[in-house]
Parts: sequence; C-alpha cells; structure tokens
Amino acid sequence: MSTTEKGPRWAWGQANARKELAEVAEREAQAALERAKREREAAEKNLPGLERAVEAAVKHDQASIHGGLKLAEQHLAQGRALEKTSGQARPDLEGRQLARSFLYAPGERPVELLERLATHDPIAGSFYEAVRSTSALIAQIAERGLGSELHDQVDDVNCAGWRAFTSRARWLAGEVEP
Repeated sequence: MSTTEKGPRWAWGQANARKELAEVAEREAQAALERAKREREAAEKNLPGLERAVEAAVKHDQASIHGGLKLAEQHLAQGRALEKTSGQARPDLEGRQLARSFLYAPGERPVELLERLATHDPIAGSFYEAVRSTSALIAQIAERGLGSELHDQVDDVNCAGWRAFTSRARWLAGEVEP
C-alpha cells in the first residue's frame, strides 16, 4: 500500500513524526556539542598547569638520576684508586676461589657469587656498586621515559664498571698480572 492509498493525512503524520524525532535528535546533539566544548575548555584551562607539573617532575627525575650517576662514578673512581694503591702482589686463596667460581662455574646462583666476591674484595665491591646502582638507574630511566642521552651516560658508567669488575675478577682468579 502506497502513501497515496493511505491518504495524505497519514503521510503528513509520518513526516511530522520524523520531523519531531529529528528535532529531538538535533537538540540532543546540540547539548552534547555544548558539553564537549565545555569539557574541552576545562581541559585546555588545566593544560598549562599540568604541563608545568610534568616539566618539574621530569627535571626532578633527571636530577635524581644525575645524582645517582655521580655516586656511581665515585664508586668507580674509588675502586680504581684502591686498585692503584692496594699493593697486593697476588690475591688470597679465598678471593681466587670466589673469582674462579664466578667466572667459570656460576651454576644457578651467579648473582650470589658476584655479591660474595664484591663483599670479599673491596675493590671489586666498589666496581660492583657502580654496576648495581647504574643498572637501577637505567631501569628508572626506561620506566620514566627520560630519554636516550641520559640513558647513554648512565650506560657508559655501567659498562665501565662491569669491565672494571670483570677485570678485577680475572686478576683475583690469578689469570692476569697486576
């Protein structure tokens, strides 16, 4: 049955109902648009303060990382200074055994051996502390998204500390001359 069969009144009623529904939808859309504008304006109002807070937090985090980096560099320098002034001709037996175990037979507990060696030998301990603290700093840098330049600075000290530690372990194991 076409609209002409139902009559013009029916067609008019249908058109009028669609018009009213469209008007309701238009009012709802307008109200939603106004709410969205108010929300956007409120968010824009908060952005500068939040931006400053983020910048302050990043600066604080970077300062904290730099402080930790300085401390790690001091541990590395302390280990090198102790190494130069130790005057040891050869490592003691316990140090040799720990170093050899660490280097060649770590088994299931390499960290435990590393820490025992670092505790036994203060020079190795200084190098290990530089490695341990910079490893923690690298994790913080990644977690906080502080950038690759800072990461590279910390990683350089981490690698230098590890090289110094393993070099010391090889000396303690009796593999290299002082």
